[in-house]
Amino acid sequence: MRAGIRPVASSAVTVALKAKVGSLTPMDVEQLRTQAEELLDEGVPLRGAVFDFATQYELVRRAPDELLPVADALFQAVQVALRPEPPDLHRRDIHG
Repeated sequence: MRAGIRPVASSAVTVALKAKVGSLTPMDVEQLRTQAEELLDEGVPLRGAVFDFATQYELVRRAPDELLPVADALFQAVQVALRPEPPDLHRRDIHG
């Protein structure tokens, strides 16, 4: 599961940046959605963020100003997905 996050995250960043500069195509979004569906298990937050982006893109793709916050949300989901897991998360003496 974790191994599939990096390629999807890379594609998601590309899609988010293309959305911000106005060069995103429906094919880009469909390829990202397909990649997330193939590489990420259900319940992985990045997969949900990609599907949310694809849905929102269909609704607002002709309104660039409305697409910017959707792209920002996708970019933020990538940042969260790539955060390393804290070591010794189970230790109460460190994390309470």
